[in-house]
Amino acid sequence: MRKIKVAIVDDHAHFRKSIKMALAIEPAIEVILEAKNGKELIDQLPAHHPDVILMDIQMPVMDGIEATKAVMATYPHLKIIALSLFDNELNIVKMNALGVKSFIPKEDAVVLPKAINIVHEGGVYLPNEVAAKLQTYLSTTVAKTLPVDFTDAELNLIRMIVQGKTSRQIGGKIFRSHRTVEGLREKLYQKLQITNKQQLVVLATKWGLG
Repeated sequence: MRKIKVAIVDDHAHFRKSIKMALAIEPAIEVILEAKNGKELIDQLPAHHPDVILMDIQMPVMDGIEATKAVMATYPHLKIIALSLFDNELNIVKMNALGVKSFIPKEDAVVLPKAINIVHEGGVYLPNEVAAKLQTYLSTTVAKTLPVDFTDAELNLIRMIVQGKTSRQIGGKIFRSHRTVEGLREKLYQKLQITNKQQLVVLATKWGLG
């Protein structure tokens, strides 16, 4: 069985060591690269080929945001997990905008093996507290630029419709009957002066609500 090759990028040697030790007991995971900043990572990548990069965000010389930009420009196939203290919503948003969809708080590093396997298989690992921060920030930012005033419930409904969820599925999410959801959908269409889902998808994509 081929092992998942992992790179650890963090400016604290003790933390890198603790992560490496924790992953050493995982038979399907192998740490093949360590770097104390983004520049060291970029310098080593031509000689090493990790599958997943554990990327700290705040580092000297080259931080995780700049390193992620450089990695994605040259190695777009690499999977990146942001591994940091998520006390800065903007850092989370910046990493997410670069294509990083998986985040792990440093204090929750026990979930690393699970997260690495999920991300390696093409999935996303997003803790609830990080998802909440992303949702709050993005909803606030989007709301400022939309040509129509939406409630949070309407924004949530738009996103679920665009994702292809049925009225029954949406009802299950918001604890309403499918008939109630269909009524909410019709009110939304009337508000936007449209008649169908296809038109909603076009508007939502234009406004960044997809």
